[in-house]
Amino acid sequence: MSESIRIDLEHDEALVIFEYLARCRSGDYVPASSDKIALDNLECLLERQIAEVFNPNYAHELEAARARLLAQYGDR
Repeated sequence: MSESIRIDLEHDEALVIFEYLARCRSGDYVPASSDKIALDNLECLLERQIAEVFNPNYAHELEAARARLLAQYGDR
């Protein structure tokens, strides 16, 4: 097995990235097999770290995280 790396994300970044990965998996995006494995693994790792995923107010929490990221970094 290859060695692990650590990536530190702000919580809002992790939440927004998780949602993006979940949408990619359920949408029309068809990555190469190795890409899909890596993206699925990342989604699973994020899901274990983000409590909002299981919160009934998930959509609200996601929108708030998106708004905070836009406020902090602007629309790039």
